[in-house]
Amino acid sequence: MSRRVTPEEIVWMNQLYNQYNTYAAVAHIVERFAQPVARYIKLQGAPTIVKHISKGVFRQV
Repeated sequence: MSRRVTPEEIVWMNQLYNQYNTYAAVAHIVERFAQPVARYIKLQGAPTIVKHISKGVFRQV
């Protein structure tokens, strides 16, 4: 069973994506597949609670 993506990982993925600009590079660093990384960076298909939490976190940054 795969491990769940934590809110801290979502923030980390977004920071890495801003730096490297590719989902593959971020996926390699966080040791996940590129598809879930892209999902959580774009927030498309992500659970509603994740979208809600992420909006609050990204506003603070």
